[in-house]
Amino acid sequence: MSALEYVIRLKNGDLELEVRGDKRYVETTFAKLKALVSLPKRAADEETPEDRPSLRRDAGGGKQLSAREFVDTHKLTKHTDIVLAFAYFLEKKRGLDSFTPADVRKCYYEAKIELTNISQMIINNIKKGFVMETAKKEKGAGRYTITGKGEKYVDAGFRKAKE
Repeated sequence: MSALEYVIRLKNGDLELEVRGDKRYVETTFAKLKALVSLPKRAADEETPEDRPSLRRDAGGGKQLSAREFVDTHKLTKHTDIVLAFAYFLEKKRGLDSFTPADVRKCYYEAKIELTNISQMIINNIKKGFVMETAKKEKGAGRYTITGKGEKYVDAGFRKAKE
C-alpha cells in the first residue's frame, strides 16, 4: 500500500501549478515554484476550503480522504467536534443532503473510533448553532444538516470563524 498522496493545485490566470507526492515534498516544491513565479502570498485568514488539502476532493481522480483521515487532519479530541466533522464529511465529501445519527455511527465504525452518545453530541451542536434538524424524517429518526455557521467553524479549522 502506498503512502497518502498530497496534491496542491494553484490556478492564476493562464498559470497553473500542481504538485503531487508526500506532504514534505509537495510543500517544499510548491513553495519553491511559488517563489519562482513570485505569486503574492495571502494571509492565513484569507485561506479558503479549496486551498486546504484536507477539505477538498482531489479533482485528478486520486483517492478521497477517509472519515478517519478527515478527523485526524484536524487532531480532534472532543466528540462534539468529531460528530460535526463526520457530518461535514458526509455532506461535503460523500454528497449527502442531510444525515442521521446512524450515518454518523457508521463513520465512527469506519474510523475505528470509540463510540459516544451521538444523539447528545448532535444536540450539543444544535445548541451551538452548527447543526439543525431538517423537515424530513426517516423511519422515525430525525435527519440533520450542517448550518452555515457550522460550515464556517469547520472551514476555520474548528476555531470560531471571524464574523
